[in-house]
Amino acid sequence: MSSFPPDATVIVEKTMTLSADEFWKSIAALRDQACGEARELPLPISCGSGRAEIGFIALPPARLGGLALPRAKVTIAFHGVDGDERRRFLGRFDIAFQRGGG
Repeated sequence: MSSFPPDATVIVEKTMTLSADEFWKSIAALRDQACGEARELPLPISCGSGRAEIGFIALPPARLGGLALPRAKVTIAFHGVDGDERRRFLGRFDIAFQRGGG
């Protein structure tokens, strides 16, 4: 397991199946009221002793037969955030972006 200096920037990239509208709806569930409603990217969010900056880049849709699924590259850049805080934030992020299926 690697450790990073306390002031290191750690970047997590995710390729996700979601549209821009779905992204912003999930972001609303993730961020606290102190962040406001701004839709500027990268989006800064307080995270423990530092901050996270979330980016969104639309990608070409994934094609499954006649079905086109929206895709995006979502990046989370952690600035001055320790490993435990990053794990907690990523857990909250995953829950906010979780969608039910059936």
